[in-house]
Amino acid sequence: MSNSELYFDVEDHRWPIIYSPGYNITCLGLEKLHPFDSAKWGRIFEFLRESGMVDESTIVAPREPTQEQLLKVHTKRYLDSLKISDILNYGEIPEWSFKVASITEVPVAAFCPNFIVNRRVLRPLRLQMGGTVLGGKLAMEQKWAINLGGGFHHCSSDNGGGL
Repeated sequence: MSNSELYFDVEDHRWPIIYSPGYNITCLGLEKLHPFDSAKWGRIFEFLRESGMVDESTIVAPREPTQEQLLKVHTKRYLDSLKISDILNYGEIPEWSFKVASITEVPVAAFCPNFIVNRRVLRPLRLQMGGTVLGGKLAMEQKWAINLGGGFHHCSSDNGGGL
């Protein structure tokens, strides 16, 4: 991914601390059914900001990976299982989000339309993945970097499980 848009040069005044408000997962209150705090990334940023350690001008916002970039690390079958149908491309009614409900360990999420789950759950995870890739680049260049998000160690090329 060295020629990826996920890698980009960072202005000198910015620290190699990566965060986006888009990291926070909110999905019609369903996030409260999971034992972990799905807005912890924003809370960490607010703590650092209130402590005077960072502000919006000193952090780096990641980019969301494209489908092509995701296919470098995940199988098409796995990615297709997350989105099932695409209302914009096929004009279909989106199917329910059974796979995402299994991965997130929130069974009731299976009954949410996939387009909502994609926007409110999967997009934050993709953004955090973009932050992890950028963090690796910045760590190599600057000898350190912190991505306030990420850490989804239960994911593999053809499966995901548990957050």
